[in-house]
Amino acid sequence: MTRSFSTLIDVAQRKTDSAAIKVGQLNARLRESDQKHDVLVNYRDEYRARLEIAVVRGAPVAEVRNFRAFLVKLDEAVKQQENEVGFWRNQIDSARDQWHGQQRSLSSFNAISARRDALESRAHGRREQKQQDEFAARAVSGQRFAFGE
Repeated sequence: MTRSFSTLIDVAQRKTDSAAIKVGQLNARLRESDQKHDVLVNYRDEYRARLEIAVVRGAPVAEVRNFRAFLVKLDEAVKQQENEVGFWRNQIDSARDQWHGQQRSLSSFNAISARRDALESRAHGRREQKQQDEFAARAVSGQRFAFGE
């Protein structure tokens, strides 16, 4: 039983480690996605500022229309990137839940193992005490026989 339980703990540890690695990988993807979002938002803001400057300087209607059409596309790109950021956050939440579940399983197995070890240690201590008591009883009994009691 000890070997199979040890194997069970090893498997639980590997699953916990794997789940932690997955959370880390998803966090990296979220950071990349956040960075892309920030770049798009900054670019959109700069482009809006250019549009305002173009309007102030009296740019032709066609140029202003092109600016606005491009801003619509930038807004769509920002929205898509926000959706991607949300997707990665949901993935991380799910992966964290799995990781916490694996941690709970591993903790449970470790607690069971510790309890089992404590019980075995107590049983071993009782056996040793019983052997010492029997040895002492035999020794006393042997002394009585030697003294003719």
